[in-house]
Amino acid sequence: MRYEDWVLIEMDEMTLEPRTWGSCWDHFGARLVDLVEPSVGSLVLDIGTGGGASLYPAAKRVGPKGHVTGIETCESCFNRTSGEIERCRIHNAEIKFMDACEMSFEDESFDFAISGFIGWDNYFDFEEDKHIAEDAIMSEVFRVLKKGGIVGFSGWAKADASVIMRKLLLTYLPSDSFHISNVKAWSHTETKRGWEKILSKAGFVNIKTWVEEYDMVYSSKDEWWQEVVDLDWQEVMEYLEHNAIVSVAELKKQAFFLLNDYEKPDGVHQARNAVLAIGTKP
Repeated sequence: MRYEDWVLIEMDEMTLEPRTWGSCWDHFGARLVDLVEPSVGSLVLDIGTGGGASLYPAAKRVGPKGHVTGIETCESCFNRTSGEIERCRIHNAEIKFMDACEMSFEDESFDFAISGFIGWDNYFDFEEDKHIAEDAIMSEVFRVLKKGGIVGFSGWAKADASVIMRKLLLTYLPSDSFHISNVKAWSHTETKRGWEKILSKAGFVNIKTWVEEYDMVYSSKDEWWQEVVDLDWQEVMEYLEHNAIVSVAELKKQAFFLLNDYEKPDGVHQARNAVLAIGTKP
């Protein structure tokens, strides 16, 4: 059955559109599913489901006889996405509160596994191009995937907002602050070469990688700032203000000055480029 027929005829329970984080998240979430190509009726694992950017297109792709299981450790993400699954009556998808390092699934439970932008800095240093710890997540992914199963991952190859905030915050953070490692981790970029090494070491074959560009346009600097606050940077800014190093208002002022280089007549342009990687379990 064609995808269009399935949507119109068999999946009336998905007539409500689930609310996601939108923009680049939805774009690359759908791209990851397109690249992995889960078949109708297959079982898919979505690691770090977040707002459901990959889970929902995967559920549409596998159809009513397939199933997508998302796992998440962020409580707010879990509550939001599980609520959307229930609201939209999506019967072939679910989300579990589960750590990817210790999954409770049986060996070879899934035909496909996908994961978007969860970060790999605990296991791999993309700047030094080397592993820094045993990869607990990838080991588990390999275990729960069936032979011949396909995995797909995405990470940020370039994110202008993170570049701006990294430069700004590292200017003010004391050299002994524990926040420095977090800022560097949040703003690091991932590479094709790095992902090739990660998948190869885990035992995957037929590895392919891409870098794809996405031009994100904000209507105003204030819209950009709100997203920056929402995406992990607020705690560090409040730390700097609490310790009388620099106020949040001053950080915002300086960030807006740096944004002048990205401003065009239609808004503030920010690159959100992704590295995409797929592989097969032999």
